[in-house]
Amino acid sequence: MTTTTKATKDRSAHASIRGYCYQFDRTILEVLDADTDTEVLVEGLEDIDLLGASRSTAVQVKYWASKKYGTPRSIHEPVELMLKAYSLGANHDFILHVHFGQESYPPETLTIDELRACLTRKTTTDGVQIHLDYENYSEETLIGFTKRLRIRSGDDFETQNSSAKKHLARHLSASEQDVDDLHYAAALAHIQFLAMNPDVDNRKINRADFLARINNRQALYTRWHAETVGADRYAAGLARRLKQLKVLTPSKRKAVVISIDQDEVEAQTLACRLAVSEYGPGKMHTTKPWTLVIDGNDDQIRRVKLAVLKHGVGINDGYETIGFQTAAFDAPPVINRRGGGDVIKLASYSIRIISMASFREFIKEGHDFGVILAIEGLDDELCRAGSADPPIFYEGLSAEHIHKVIGGK
Repeated sequence: MTTTTKATKDRSAHASIRGYCYQFDRTILEVLDADTDTEVLVEGLEDIDLLGASRSTAVQVKYWASKKYGTPRSIHEPVELMLKAYSLGANHDFILHVHFGQESYPPETLTIDELRACLTRKTTTDGVQIHLDYENYSEETLIGFTKRLRIRSGDDFETQNSSAKKHLARHLSASEQDVDDLHYAAALAHIQFLAMNPDVDNRKINRADFLARINNRQALYTRWHAETVGADRYAAGLARRLKQLKVLTPSKRKAVVISIDQDEVEAQTLACRLAVSEYGPGKMHTTKPWTLVIDGNDDQIRRVKLAVLKHGVGINDGYETIGFQTAAFDAPPVINRRGGGDVIKLASYSIRIISMASFREFIKEGHDFGVILAIEGLDDELCRAGSADPPIFYEGLSAEHIHKVIGGK
């Protein structure tokens, strides 16, 4: 492959990716602007279908920043696709949402003559040939379609992207920084999830459900977060958002589930920080110690516990190496208060540490936590059952990032 050919393909791929993201941003805006009783079908008759109680609208989205609008033939392909759907009985209004470059704009509607011009093609494969594609449709169909079609000149990529984020901030009552760091990527991820679902009924959503979904997935770290903001900004934004929502208050029973892959040191560091910085001497007596749940082998878990003990603080593991005792694990630490006041002077332990297996046993026996911060996909249903508040799911964050999320420095 020549350098020129590769560069051309790279530009083409970049344009395609921007085209998909432009469509997803448009979908976010259509969902947020829809009436409360309107369902939005992603990838339905067109890219976005607005299914109203009395009227439905099909929206096709095109991002052609490298092209200039010249004549109605510039929009031949999308217009003919919509005309075909209309001719087959689709009782929809149709919108072509299109952005052309070079400050060129198509008309908002097409006359019957402009529609005929749009559907006229010239090919040169076997000599110059003129194709009158409009002849495939009756005059009645062509006239009816012109009454249903509206062409909307879309903003450029950056302007529409900014508009989508501002809409999210307004509807979520969130800061634009929180939208940048958290909600926008979650919205993109959910739109993509809907678009890829093979079941048409599962590709439908309304505004209220969409907003609830984004809020419920406020702590889910996805590849969209990695691509849009990165782990550092995401962790900082998530910590800020959880603090605003008062999800991780000191008086709440909290558990965090981590997996030990290659870096045991990070897991040990997190355990020590939870034990030393988040509980113990100097904290209010109403503070609850953290529970650290480790998905790892016995030796890895033992080394994490040993690292905490070397800091001179006690742990509670419910005697899991002998025979896990849920009652012992559930018992609060015995504390002495400084001068009989409200501040802890001494505590019998400063952190609970258990394996994933013991955690499952603990929850299945009916115990729970105020909130659980857990890896998505490890055992989601168990975490939902054991968390009084909706659990906070994450994916791909290191133990270092987890400490930032819970408010560590």
